[in-house]
Amino acid sequence: MRVHLRHVRAALLCANGLRCWCRANGVDLRRLCREGLPVAEFAHLQTDPFAQAVIEAARREASNA
Repeated sequence: MRVHLRHVRAALLCANGLRCWCRANGVDLRRLCREGLPVAEFAHLQTDPFAQAVIEAARREASNA
């Protein structure tokens, strides 16, 4: 399962907030926008509420497919 920019939008973070969050947490924003990132790459963010909201959005989408 991959996290894509549409999942970030579902978690309601603005573009400037996303840039700062990615920089602070070692997330490759360009790759996230281009191809998405495997959920496993968010494992180091288990206690981050935004990361969990994004992962949950990806899971909901996957379960509806």
